[in-house]
Amino acid sequence: MRQLRVRHVADVNPPCPAWDLVPDDAELTFVPLEAVWPRRVDVSRVRVKTETATGYTRFQQGDVIVPKITPTFEGDRSSWVDHVPTVVATGTTELHVVRPGPDVDGRYLDYLFSSAPFLRGGEAEMIGVAGQKRVPDAWLRDFPVPITDVVEQRSIADYLDAETARIDALIAKKQQLIHLLEEQRDRRLDAIALPALDYRDLARPSDVPGGRVPPGWSAPPIGSLLRRITYGFTSPMPTVDEGPFMLTANDIGDDGSVTFESARRTSHSAFAALTDKCRPQAGDVLVTKDGSLGRVALFEGEEACVNQSVAVLTPDPRHIEPALLALLLRVPAYNNALVFEAGGTTIKHLYITRIVKQQLALPPVEERPALIGRLQAVLTRAATSTGLIADQIDLLAEHRQALITAAVTGEFAVPGAA
Repeated sequence: MRQLRVRHVADVNPPCPAWDLVPDDAELTFVPLEAVWPRRVDVSRVRVKTETATGYTRFQQGDVIVPKITPTFEGDRSSWVDHVPTVVATGTTELHVVRPGPDVDGRYLDYLFSSAPFLRGGEAEMIGVAGQKRVPDAWLRDFPVPITDVVEQRSIADYLDAETARIDALIAKKQQLIHLLEEQRDRRLDAIALPALDYRDLARPSDVPGGRVPPGWSAPPIGSLLRRITYGFTSPMPTVDEGPFMLTANDIGDDGSVTFESARRTSHSAFAALTDKCRPQAGDVLVTKDGSLGRVALFEGEEACVNQSVAVLTPDPRHIEPALLALLLRVPAYNNALVFEAGGTTIKHLYITRIVKQQLALPPVEERPALIGRLQAVLTRAATSTGLIADQIDLLAEHRQALITAAVTGEFAVPGAA
């Protein structure tokens, strides 16, 4: 099997001569970056030609499009464009376009762009600043293509179509299983936290009538259980390599964790200048009020500050245990109620004036340790089960890429190929 550079078997970022033949008022297929997926392109969007005359990428049916920017490139989202409703398509500038020549099959080339050498090599050669790094045009042009007879290339592509479809179907079933386990977890959490109240029977999920809680329970508003509720800094903060963490909504996980590893840091002097309201303490409950609404985490006391996208709830231990407050706000019935009350027009926000009005059903003090234990047990079991399945999905994805790499590089004889 000989090897040639991409530029010897395909045109990289070529012109589209048909563009000049299209009337200015014609609607053309438009492809933003979020519409590009592995071997699948959403071509349902359109824009008028004059709106995309400058500053956009042009391509046509039969091309292979390769996202150039991180992290989309590393996500293996190149795709052979097998169907375009219009003679020319336009899309984001964050795409490289590769037009196969007569000596290379488009599907085979697309699979090559999903191989480990291509993805790892492109990642290593990216240029630009963090978060805006891109695969250079020159590296793509010089990437080696293992060349066989075109008929054999098509046989390899046919084999990979069938095998990757089997793997993808198995991954989809496991993802569905995770979804079912999460639904089961949510039902159990609701049943434990609200044994006498079914939120699905309510007209508005924020209504928690005190009269519909078990005997001996109360339904106080969140505000009466807190010492204070506030949110973080709004002015820009300096970013440094070492120093206290600056937490945003992106650093609060769906699983109730705070991901310090990915958080930015600020200087000690800037941190010291912040007021206490921006610096959560151990036992505070963090709630995302912007972005991904309603994520909740119990803060463990790491030196950190939060920005305006995170609300800080300081529980009054005389009225509620911090762990119980954090757990209850993760219960779907309550969490959905918080998100339901979000305000704003185009962008939704959780307002602290609304959070404090949300009622929580609380058992007597002596029953609360048991309630905490039951809620935590459900979350732990669900996390363990879904984590195991997620690991299986990762292994299947690794097997998928290894199979593609072996097939396109000739590491094993593909059945049916010459």
